[in-house]
Amino acid sequence: GRKHKKCCLGKEAASSRGPGWNPPTGVSDELARFALRDLPREELDRAWSAFSGTEEPIASANPGGSEFSGFMDWLIQGWETRGKTVIERFEAERGFLLGPRDAAQLTEIKARAFGVFEVAEARPGSGVVLEDLFDGRRLDVHDVSASRNAVQWDLIASWVMPTKTPAELWGVGYPFPPSAKDDLKSALQ
Repeated sequence: GRKHKKCCLGKEAASSRGPGWNPPTGVSDELARFALRDLPREELDRAWSAFSGTEEPIASANPGGSEFSGFMDWLIQGWETRGKTVIERFEAERGFLLGPRDAAQLTEIKARAFGVFEVAEARPGSGVVLEDLFDGRRLDVHDVSASRNAVQWDLIASWVMPTKTPAELWGVGYPFPPSAKDDLKSALQ
């Protein structure tokens, strides 16, 4: 939550997966419906204000834009309401209804982490090797789109599913030029 808001709040960055929030089907769709339908409007307005840095209600958001896509990723995993994130509330209230495939997907989504990474290597058409900007750990990431758009030393702020081998980027990714490295590090430390 905090890292995501500090580095990406107010940025109009295009996702490497294209505009608009279009997650995989299955439990991801259920999470989005749960968040948008079951959270009180006032809670959604507070979350939107915290994410967007405005006092505008969520009704003012463009659901087809990359900012809303990033908001949904963050809302599901980064926003806490009544002491739990949306994904934790979903699991407690509806997790028992999931079949084995969706339960496994929910476990993977819960394991994802938001980070800021430097591209250590780009393998066009295959993936990238990312190095965490803070702890130096390297992840081999399968993401064809990122492999075609990123070059060595680029920076990417994104959710990562480290449970997959190779790891996968998830949701909206925020690209930054290499020149932003020092500013990002000092803003997020």
